[in-house]
Amino acid sequence: MKLIVLMLTLVTCSLQVYAQLDSLEIELFVNTPTTGQNFDQARVYGLKMGKRNSFHQFSLGYSNFESFNRWNQFYDDRVNAWTSNATILYNYNDSTPADARRGQVYARSHGITFGWSREPSIKNISFYTGISFTAFINQITIQETNSKAYLFNESNPPLDNKDGEVRIAHTEIKTVSDTKSTSLVPAVNLEAGIVFRLGNDLKLIPKINMGVYQQDNRIYTGTLFGRGNTLNADVRPSMQLSYNLMKN
Repeated sequence: MKLIVLMLTLVTCSLQVYAQLDSLEIELFVNTPTTGQNFDQARVYGLKMGKRNSFHQFSLGYSNFESFNRWNQFYDDRVNAWTSNATILYNYNDSTPADARRGQVYARSHGITFGWSREPSIKNISFYTGISFTAFINQITIQETNSKAYLFNESNPPLDNKDGEVRIAHTEIKTVSDTKSTSLVPAVNLEAGIVFRLGNDLKLIPKINMGVYQQDNRIYTGTLFGRGNTLNADVRPSMQLSYNLMKN
């Protein structure tokens, strides 16, 4: 993170010098989704630059966020298949427990965003449209265990690990995976909004964002289904705040 801040500082200083020579406008901005971060839309801090008297701007941004997911599955001997439905444990007991597997995944995602936008005016109303491309680099930690599971009587709980909320006991716990990996998730975003100017240098832009990204299943379900190649899309609102660092 310190390296990213240092790089943005150097870029800002360099662009300010260049702006004096070549009539560039430079903006510092933050774009924040209103309903939490994900690969379709993350909180982005960055810089925009464009020629004076031009509607077009190019941007470079950075984002990062964390995610944590966990799951439980039980093996149903009647259908010879794994299920997340814990009610099958009513068919088992401490003498004949069901096979179970559990996992949890922690992921730290870092995104680098390159974008283009324009702010045309129609009858004194400024509109915003843009497109951006983001590469998310994800550091994934996966922990998975196998065990035996059954429902227990709360008046006589077992000594082994248990999930108290659903009264499930896990015994004979064995760690089967404790791994770290790195993945790349590409994303494309289309944006549209209205520009509100707060004085000469500050702008507030409420936007609608459509994000499309290639989902990495390992971030949500570990090794259960592999990486996968699913494309996900979502439409969500966001808010962008921009400050003009230099204007000639």
